[in-house]
Amino acid sequence: MEPQKSIIREFLTTGWIVALLGAGIMLVRLLTDDKKTSIFFQVKRVVVSACGTSFAWYIFEQTDINSFYKAITYGVVGLTTPEIVNGVVKLGKKFERSPEDFIKK
Repeated sequence: MEPQKSIIREFLTTGWIVALLGAGIMLVRLLTDDKKTSIFFQVKRVVVSACGTSFAWYIFEQTDINSFYKAITYGVVGLTTPEIVNGVVKLGKKFERSPEDFIKK
């Protein structure tokens, strides 16, 4: 990315495709899953995957890495972002209940 280009302009030209990639990967994962889940749960996971993939795009757009590795990273991020977010939320809730026990460990 050239320094004179705005990151927002760059996202509007190429980055939104990466967000769709993350959302699409999560959608395929949810469609192939045998568990019964609500529509709200599925939409929430797709949106979280799109946001996580967009964040990964923001980080990797500023680096000089081969596009193949970037594409693989975007796919993995799209698949794993909901689980990572759930893990962070669970850690936050445990910390909220008893911060002293959390810090001592």
